[in-house]
Amino acid sequence: MDGVKEMVENAIGEGFEAGTQNVYYNKATALYDAAVAAATAKAIERSGNPAVRSGSKSPNQDTVNRNLSRSPKADTAEQVAKTGKKVAKGVGVSITLGFIGIELATGDSPSEVLVPAAASAATAVAIAGAPVWATLFVTGSVAVGVGHLYQNYIPLEIRGKIDEGLNDMWDWGADRVDDATDWASNQWNRIFG
Repeated sequence: MDGVKEMVENAIGEGFEAGTQNVYYNKATALYDAAVAAATAKAIERSGNPAVRSGSKSPNQDTVNRNLSRSPKADTAEQVAKTGKKVAKGVGVSITLGFIGIELATGDSPSEVLVPAAASAATAVAIAGAPVWATLFVTGSVAVGVGHLYQNYIPLEIRGKIDEGLNDMWDWGADRVDDATDWASNQWNRIFG
C-alpha cells in the first residue's frame, strides 16, 4: 500500500507542477504572440515597400526580429516563462515535503519515509526535462522499488539504528534552531529594550 501512496503523492506533486507551469506558459505564449504581432505591424508600418504596406508581401524577418528584440512584451513573456518554471518546481517540492512531514508526524519510520523520497528526488533530477508522464512513472517506480528493497532487505535492527540517528539529527537541528531563536530574541531585546 505504501507504493500506491507514494505514486499518488508523486502524481499530485507532478500534476500541480505541470499545471502551474502550463498556466504561466500559456500566459507567456500569449504575451509573446502579442509581441510578435506588434513587431510585425511596426515593420509593415515602417516599410518603404508598397507591397509590404498593402499586405500582399510579408515584411523582412530581420526587421521583425529587430523590433521584437526591443519589445518589452517579449522581455516580459520571457520573464513570465522563467517564473512559471521556478514556481512549478517550488509547488512540486512543497507538496512532496508536506507529505513527508505528514508521514513523519503520524509516527512513520523516518528512514522508511526519507529513503524512498530521496531516491525519487534523485531520479527526478536525473531525468529532468523528460515528459511529465515519464517523470511520474519513473520516480514513482523508483520510490516503490527502493522502499520495498529497504523494508525487505535491510534488517530491522539496522533500520532502527538509522531511525535513531535520524531522530538524533532532528533533535540536534531543532536545538540549534531554538538556540538561534533565543539569541536573536536576546539581541532584539538588548537593542530595542
